[in-house]
Amino acid sequence: MSIPLATIAARMVSVTGASFPRSLDKLDRLINQQTVPTQVVAAVLGTDPMLSAQILAEANATSTSDITQLSAAMLHMGLGSVHGLVRAATPVPEEHRKALMACWTQAGACSTMTQLLASACSSRLQAHYDDETLQAAGLLHDIGTIIAILQFPDEYQRACTRLEQELVPFPTLLKEELGADTAQLGALLAQTWRLPPLLISCIRHHAQPRGTDSFREVVSLVHVARILVRACGFHCERDRFVECLDEDVLRQLDLHLYDFERLIEQFLDQMEERELYEGLVGGKTGLNPIIRQ
Repeated sequence: MSIPLATIAARMVSVTGASFPRSLDKLDRLINQQTVPTQVVAAVLGTDPMLSAQILAEANATSTSDITQLSAAMLHMGLGSVHGLVRAATPVPEEHRKALMACWTQAGACSTMTQLLASACSSRLQAHYDDETLQAAGLLHDIGTIIAILQFPDEYQRACTRLEQELVPFPTLLKEELGADTAQLGALLAQTWRLPPLLISCIRHHAQPRGTDSFREVVSLVHVARILVRACGFHCERDRFVECLDEDVLRQLDLHLYDFERLIEQFLDQMEERELYEGLVGGKTGLNPIIRQ
């Protein structure tokens, strides 16, 4: 029996930051050193969707303009406040770590691909979007799956069990079990935390870009990026379903199938570089190994 949407929305009020113990320890050590450049701390935080979302939310709560860049949010808050959020974050329970690691990995992959797509389509875009905003849009797009795992584990597991037997997209199954799909869950959290409208649109409409009249270009970039990285094997646990690309979006961005081979090659190169960098900063994050065909 599904839960009323109002009850689900009320649960969002109690959601706080959460991350892996190893990540929290790494960030705590980096900030404590006081000699590590802020951009290095921002780079590590930028691989964590939950902490990034909370920092952006806290910064926007006291800002008179929308902040979509993690470095700007950290500057607005001050490193001491960022450190406080890191220390207050809840370590994710051991039973959820495998599933959440897959979510973290897909989020990072989508953020990288979103930036690559924007660069490839830059001459066709009506507006300019900075890399950090694109990174945040890709990183946070599927935060609803993270919330499902952490806040509604029973409903999430029932949907996963059905997924192994039914040829139905996971968000549909989750909505039947819980009362909200992953996009709705993510949007409810984003609205509760008062994230900027651009990020809310990407979270709510990444699967169906036609559903939004706001920030459609960025939503479209995230839509394509998500599908491409999932086709490369970056998916959340048992949810391996790869959606169809929206043909209107492809026309809007003037993208063709022959563009994707080059994009995927660039993407794989960047993912390898990113894992190497994170290893040098303070230990690998556990990204899935990249296998070139």
